[in-house]
Amino acid sequence: MASRPCVLVTGGAHGIGRAAVQEAEARGLSTICFDLDPTEGGYLVDVADPEQVEDAMDRDWSEHGPINGLVNNAGVVHRASLIATSPAEFSRVLAINLVGAYSCLHSLARRWTESEMEAHVVNITSAHAVLAQRERTAYAASKAGLESLSRSAALELGPLVKVYALAAGYTRTEEGRTRLVGDRGQAAGRRVPLGRVIDAFEVAAAAIDLVTGRFPAMTGQVMRLDGGWSSSDVELERLT
Repeated sequence: MASRPCVLVTGGAHGIGRAAVQEAEARGLSTICFDLDPTEGGYLVDVADPEQVEDAMDRDWSEHGPINGLVNNAGVVHRASLIATSPAEFSRVLAINLVGAYSCLHSLARRWTESEMEAHVVNITSAHAVLAQRERTAYAASKAGLESLSRSAALELGPLVKVYALAAGYTRTEEGRTRLVGDRGQAAGRRVPLGRVIDAFEVAAAAIDLVTGRFPAMTGQVMRLDGGWSSSDVELERLT
């Protein structure tokens, strides 16, 4: 049985998820990683499949002991117009980004309430949950749903389980998996008041702060870590 607090990170092999795993372990936490491309020590789990999620939870609870926190990070970005996005494609995005997060939360919430365990959940959302952008319809809908899920879950599961949403803006991830480099990265930075894109480890640090209960009076809220993007309208001269 694990002696250290244990955090489950979905989509933990790359990007913000990988940074969250590294941040958690740096703080002395035990981690479990679900991903379709798992790293060493991770598990191959498709969160869009509720049966896979439930089987994995049974295994991990047995092997690792109680899981104390959940970072729902697994997600896909679908870049296509509304007209070009078929209902099947739309459903697939929601199956991963929203239903997958719900399945993980649902499975753990049952165990937490039965055991009367205190726990914390962080759902990684996006500035796109409140900001419209072309060719992001499916993605934006999934992230807006995830923020609504966070509020409802906090109400139903509190005070034992606290639930948060962490909305990232333009975020630079590891080499080879980010488009925010060079001129594109500089242009993205000019769109936000902070003047730069966010690093994945900044998002990860906030996620681990939340999932370890650093803000005990907070639940059901959205923390927007987007450089001020969602609360601003950048002047045109800054974009040139």
